[in-house]
Amino acid sequence: MTWAAQAGDPAAATASSAFLSTSPSSFSGGDLSVVATMVGNGSLLDLGDNCSEPLGHVDWGDVGMLTSLTILVVINALVVAGNCLVILAVFLSSKLRTVTNLFIVSLAVADLLLGMAVLPFSVTVEVFDTWLFGELWCSVWLAVDVWMSTASILNLCVISLDR
Repeated sequence: MTWAAQAGDPAAATASSAFLSTSPSSFSGGDLSVVATMVGNGSLLDLGDNCSEPLGHVDWGDVGMLTSLTILVVINALVVAGNCLVILAVFLSSKLRTVTNLFIVSLAVADLLLGMAVLPFSVTVEVFDTWLFGELWCSVWLAVDVWMSTASILNLCVISLDR
């Protein structure tokens, strides 16, 4: 639930339950003073009811949070760099341009796009426990996450069938 719903705001509780419901017709109205959305893991994200200082609740002295942030940023950088190296190696070396390696390049492109369009935003959600990028980008981000993950899985299936 959002902060306002936990604090006992009935309008926010109504808004939160509308997002949690399985039926679009179950929302009976009310003031949508707090906008929240569901993410892939089923948890509610606060979409920033404090726009002037969205990271005001973050304790920058928390060593665990900073360690998590550093590790996730390094992993994301390795994902982008590694997939770029795979793509460059296949396209710069004519000996590597086989059908199997082109499937691997396709997988690398899908994973590269995942590393550039999904993972940076996932890092902020996991570390800061809030969505900072607006409601529209949240919907786009969720769709791109599913799209790129599915592309990656389907590339793995094609590679396994090719072998």
